[in-house]
Amino acid sequence: MPATPTPAPFGDLLSVRQATVVNAICQGKASKQIAQELDMRESTVKVHLHSIMKKLKVQNRRELAVLASRFVSGDSPVGPSTKQPDLEARAPRHLQHAR
Repeated sequence: MPATPTPAPFGDLLSVRQATVVNAICQGKASKQIAQELDMRESTVKVHLHSIMKKLKVQNRRELAVLASRFVSGDSPVGPSTKQPDLEARAPRHLQHAR
């Protein structure tokens, strides 16, 4: 039975289906498990994941989960407002420029 789509936590940035994939990633689920739960192919999950990471300018699942949790808590640099993502704040410490 497919999982019920959840509301998009990223406003208009992500579709409901993409937001559902993000929620599953935040729960630590693998692409194969997400595909089974959402009644889609694993390759489709990976396409969604690639698109999500590109839109949110993150490099991997961990960064995606951290960003999603920050957004839900209201502490995210990305949101439905017109505010642009602060990539410097999300960069690993060794890649951040000295201020």
